[in-house]
Amino acid sequence: MSDCIYCRQDEGLLRLMLPVCSLQASEVYLFKDQLYPGRCVVALKEHKREMFELDDVTLQDYMRDVSRTAQALQQMYQPDKLNYAVYGDIVDHFHVHLVPKYKDGFGWGQPFQTHPDFAVKLEDHEYERICKELEQQLSKLL
Repeated sequence: MSDCIYCRQDEGLLRLMLPVCSLQASEVYLFKDQLYPGRCVVALKEHKREMFELDDVTLQDYMRDVSRTAQALQQMYQPDKLNYAVYGDIVDHFHVHLVPKYKDGFGWGQPFQTHPDFAVKLEDHEYERICKELEQQLSKLL
């Protein structure tokens, strides 16, 4: 799909997030805005718009990828809750946002939100450290 940032994997995608690793049915990306520390996306490798479009094997593999990524984030960040967000009205490539949330943190009790005034940008070496640690945690869970 020429208009899909996940399919193109170009500068449009890299402005927003960094690739972490490839799993069985998905690609994992870390958001550059770390207002919610550890927030990432698990994007299906193939372009599908809806979950019901996946065959049973792909669906099982994909949901296992989401679950393992969530488990890795839980181990890394110990959030009070992980939010799983599935939208797609802006980017229609099937993907799940994983958003660690804390009772005393930004947006507790509400759907996660992005806001340029509250964006948290890190130094390149911090992104590299997080991506590496997440990839290592995931490799332990495979």
